[in-house]
Amino acid sequence: MVAEGKFVDINGLAISFLNWDQAQPNGGKRENCALFSQSAQGKWSDEACHSSKRYICEFTIPQ
Repeated sequence: MVAEGKFVDINGLAISFLNWDQAQPNGGKRENCALFSQSAQGKWSDEACHSSKRYICEFTIPQ
């Protein structure tokens, strides 16, 4: 996140797809990373960046 409330990818580009769960993001300045939640059917919540979590990789699919 570069500015409060503006989430970006690892390259600093604005995220074009958002899938926030209800009432998310709600952590303000304390939670600046997005968390993909299986228990919330893939919806996102914000989380403290120092939390140990698994991650999702982004890659280009060749055409």
